Amino acid sequence: MMTQQKTNKKTELLAPVGSLESFFAALENGADAMYCGLKEFSARAKAENFTLAEVEKLTAQASTSPSTP
Repeated sequence: MMTQQKTNKKTELLAPVGSLESFFAALENGADAMYCGLKEFSARAKAENFTLAEVEKLTAQASTSPSTP
């Protein structure tokens, strides 16, 4: 007989971002994490994608942004 174990894990929101608009929308709406691709390296070929320099700037922006509940 299988027993169920309760976990206290919080559900997190992972948002795809392929443009600046979608990045800021995810950030402003409380995404816990985001994923994106680079212009020359991505499984998300139809997204606008980012340069490595843009990803560095967006990472800095996200890390200094206040969390929303």
